[in-house]
Amino acid sequence: MTILITIVSKQTIPNILFIKEKQAEVDKFLFVNTKETLKEKERIIAVCGIAEKDCISVEVVEDDITDMAQKIEAKLKENMLSEDARFLVHITGGTKPMSLGVFSFFEKKKNAEFYYITFPNTIRYQRLYTDRPPEYFQLNYRISLKDYLLAYGFNIASRQTELIKDFQYTKDLTLSSRKKARDEITSAVELLQNQGNLSGKERNYYESNGYFEEYIYSVVKEQLNLNDDQIGLSVKTQQPLIDNAQISDHEIDVMLVYENHLHIIECKTGLKTRGADGKLKDIFEESVFRIYAIKQRIGFSNGYIATLQGLRELDGTLKTKYAKKAKPSNITVLDNKDIKQETGLLKAIEQIKNKHRNI
Repeated sequence: MTILITIVSKQTIPNILFIKEKQAEVDKFLFVNTKETLKEKERIIAVCGIAEKDCISVEVVEDDITDMAQKIEAKLKENMLSEDARFLVHITGGTKPMSLGVFSFFEKKKNAEFYYITFPNTIRYQRLYTDRPPEYFQLNYRISLKDYLLAYGFNIASRQTELIKDFQYTKDLTLSSRKKARDEITSAVELLQNQGNLSGKERNYYESNGYFEEYIYSVVKEQLNLNDDQIGLSVKTQQPLIDNAQISDHEIDVMLVYENHLHIIECKTGLKTRGADGKLKDIFEESVFRIYAIKQRIGFSNGYIATLQGLRELDGTLKTKYAKKAKPSNITVLDNKDIKQETGLLKAIEQIKNKHRNI
């Protein structure tokens, strides 16, 4: 029998990745959690699709190693799990006392194997030994966008499932001059209105950020070679502000998971708009806040704002008022020059690839 040991913490992704990597080998799953990480344990079990009968939970006091050992021992006996079982002990999660307590308990077992993921490196893991250097393995499992968000308590309420226009048309509209784009939009909207075919989706494509969102989505998907379940367009997420309490909504233009990391992209043709009260709203600031709100709950994620407005000084540096808003949240900004010349966007995508190669 093979038993996988998971130490639960607020960062659920490393635990999910390791479970999914080893799931086919495992008969039982033992979770070591505290009272404060019950929700995280439930999310891990749900995302991994583990049957209730195969789960064993041990609730411990995080800084009491003696209590930990006693409770784990009692659970093993209660479930009649053999001392000779193969134990896959994943010690990435939890606090340092929890990792030490679990390690100290299982190192006495003759068939215990210890594993660790050096988060945020989520494409390989290591087996630890007490008498020689660690052994490294490639992590083959790649998580979907839906499961990544579920791991942190976000549900996808809705997303755009198909493109409104073909890519070449969308690309031409995005990369054309402001006047040419405006003329094309006006002409296309008038034609659709006269034909009685101006749907809500068509209006959003032309008059909001729709065409720009589709362009960024298409380029990123192709360049990163993403599957449909790894990227989403106009993704509306819902999450409790406090578990089981008020719901918070976020709508993100493009969201994707690449090499088991989340990337969030806000796409804006302009950075000012009038609200219902007639006052000008700062869309850049709203985008920063929207990305920040998600990054607060998902620590290891990357944020981007792409716009067709010029935001740089003559020397190429980002204007101070935008840098001050984006830098504290570690948000990358791509302006009209980056987009129109294409090289800026492609460079940003290449940086995503290199970031994961060099972790």
